Amino acid sequence: MLGIVRNEDEENSQFMKLILYRLKAVAATSLLCVFVSWSVPVSAQEAEAEKTPISATISGEAAPDKATTIQDPTIPVEDLKQLLKPLTLEELQNEAAAWLLLLKNKVQEISQTEIGIKRQRRAIEAKDEAGKLVKEAKTKLAEAEKAVAAAPKNTPEYEEATKQVEAARDALKTAQTALEKAAEVAAALETDTSVQDALGEAQQEKEITEAEETLKKAKEAREQIPPDSPRYQEVTAKIDALEVAIQDLEKAEENLKSTVPDSPEQKEAKSKVDQAREVVKSAAQELKTISGGGDSSASPNAETDVAAGTGSAYQEVDVENLQDTGGGQAGGQQELNKVNKAIEKAAEEDKELKTQLTVNVTNLQAEQTAISDRFKTVLDEVDTKGGDTTGYRKYIQAISAVEVDLKDKQDLGVRLVSWAQSEEGGMRWGSNLAKFTTVLIATILLAQLLGVLLNATLAGFRGVSSLFRGFLVVTVKRGGIVVGVLLGLTALEVSLAPILAVVGGVSFVLAFALQSNLGNFASGLMLILNKPFDVGDEVKVSGLWGYIKAINLASTTIQGFSGQIYTVPNNTVWGSVIENLTSQEIRGGFIRIKIPFGTDIQRTREILASISNGHPKVVKSGTSVWAYEDYYIALSWSFKSKTEDFWTVWDELLSQAQDILATEGIKLAIPTRDIRIQNGSNGGNGAQVLMSSSLPVKEPSEMMVNASGDDESIDN
Repeated sequence: MLGIVRNEDEENSQFMKLILYRLKAVAATSLLCVFVSWSVPVSAQEAEAEKTPISATISGEAAPDKATTIQDPTIPVEDLKQLLKPLTLEELQNEAAAWLLLLKNKVQEISQTEIGIKRQRRAIEAKDEAGKLVKEAKTKLAEAEKAVAAAPKNTPEYEEATKQVEAARDALKTAQTALEKAAEVAAALETDTSVQDALGEAQQEKEITEAEETLKKAKEAREQIPPDSPRYQEVTAKIDALEVAIQDLEKAEENLKSTVPDSPEQKEAKSKVDQAREVVKSAAQELKTISGGGDSSASPNAETDVAAGTGSAYQEVDVENLQDTGGGQAGGQQELNKVNKAIEKAAEEDKELKTQLTVNVTNLQAEQTAISDRFKTVLDEVDTKGGDTTGYRKYIQAISAVEVDLKDKQDLGVRLVSWAQSEEGGMRWGSNLAKFTTVLIATILLAQLLGVLLNATLAGFRGVSSLFRGFLVVTVKRGGIVVGVLLGLTALEVSLAPILAVVGGVSFVLAFALQSNLGNFASGLMLILNKPFDVGDEVKVSGLWGYIKAINLASTTIQGFSGQIYTVPNNTVWGSVIENLTSQEIRGGFIRIKIPFGTDIQRTREILASISNGHPKVVKSGTSVWAYEDYYIALSWSFKSKTEDFWTVWDELLSQAQDILATEGIKLAIPTRDIRIQNGSNGGNGAQVLMSSSLPVKEPSEMMVNASGDDESIDN
């Protein structure tokens, strides 16, 4: 019924590498799925490239065959810049055209490999579906046969069991259809020459990887052999031969990369690479045989057979008679088991090949990135010398999209692992991120150190306010962070020109949208530079009296005497009269003392003078007659003290004056109000006053402060 061409005794060890690779892929995919919220693949690179025809991109007079820098596509960018510097614009056009063709060939190679991955995925899905249906058919067949065997004939149970058999046969028909579809997909895949080229390349890479794995295992096995034994010498010779063969292959591949596409040199280099690969395969097979690491009877071309026809495991299944397996009970079950094993094995081979295809396309994309970097270097030089590179840059942008299908988590994981291990991918970005982090941390630390040094330096200058000092220190520290980020972005290969252009455009828009805020910023800067007050100063501004608590570019914070906080926009502060009461070291003020008419003025002045002169913190004091009012005489009691002692002196002087004046019998003037009650029984003639009283009227005490500290009434 069934014919399986694949031997089932292949070693399981050859799949170990694939298993480990998939474990890494699953881990990488799990991390990515946490952050990725989009799930629609970008357009295929081949379709994108077709939007910008090469003929329309290359300058009409450019001659790619005259290019000189294309001889080594892996040339370091710095070396390429030096080679391009002496070239004329006409010569640079030739270089640009040659690099464009090189990039185009690489994109075509990537597109063919991507197509191979998609078709390989469809083939795997068809085979998985067929395998699932075969399993279901096998289960239904076993249940039906069991029910028929257990039910007596000519009974309802037997009829029901017969229906189960028919259902199992229908399932077998469905499985047969799925197998035929899988065989058709595999056959179509084999007839596509471009896809087969990609599959063949993937198979060759897989063989080299297996050769390297064989070399590693042989070295480990050699450790168990006595060094002086003939077998040790024989194994060592084979190991050395394989190492030389791998080194020769690497050199041949490097030479191939440095050739011009479609040139005779490239064809010759490809031939040498193919020869080197055959030598590696032969040396690996000999080493595997002598070291006991593999089955010497296995065909050297067994893996090539897989690449040549991924559907062969299905084409040799007798799909026409598959449904007839139901009549043989145990034999039918055995045949279905063989079918199922064939499907699983073929699907495993296809998955392994698809994994290698994904690894290859990731490596090709890394090579494309390297070519694009050098191509951009050429275009930069063309721009510098007056050329037009618009078409070239549009082509680069069009083919830069990477196709990613998030539904295929295995493929995505393999891409991530391969990208992380690529020199132009994860390793490059890892190095750039390390540079970014180093530059950013170093710049921040340097900015903080400069801020500390600047703060300590400015603190030694008495004329520099703490506001201005704090502003400069914050500017240096935060400016250092901005500079560090910009320098770090250059390490990430991010162009600063677009960023600065965006910042400039946004700044222009914000200048109109935030005019009032910008006015506050400008006023804040003027306050900081002109320093009419400092933090902790006592000021009168905009009708507010209190202490300056804080100031920034947008607003000034004032704390009142009762602890209330006022936040005043700097526009308002700068536009009003600012009275700083603590700007000088010596602060003067006076207390107004009200005494009734008839009080000994001279005696009162002597008492007040003795109080102020006896106070240790009073620098200078004096008294004078201020004014004569309706019911009192106002004396001005002036004093001067250090600014920081002013309110303490004022409080103590006022308290002592109250006590000493009372002791000396000098009363303070109190406003009174007379209340009279008259007897109006005489009809208003000759009214009699029955009671008369004078009640004091509460009047707030007055205190005046001379902010400048100059009071002419102080006696010298």
